[in-house]
Amino acid sequence: MARCSDLPSELIALIIDFHRDAKSTLRQCSLVCRAWLSPSQHRLFHTFRRFYLLKEVVPFRNFLLGAPHLGRYIREISV
Repeated sequence: MARCSDLPSELIALIIDFHRDAKSTLRQCSLVCRAWLSPSQHRLFHTFRRFYLLKEVVPFRNFLLGAPHLGRYIREISV
């Protein structure tokens, strides 16, 4: 029986990219297996468009301090 980690990384990337706008689906994809975690997190944390007020920056900072490995996926922050 084939395991999910046996899928080619290109196919995993296509599956993840297909769901790029569905955050809940990407969160579920990140739980499929270890091979799906990094591509899912890359899509989930690529862009942050949540800063409407300055007070929202502090929770974001705390989030990154608690999970510093996710910072490498962030490419765009909109304030």
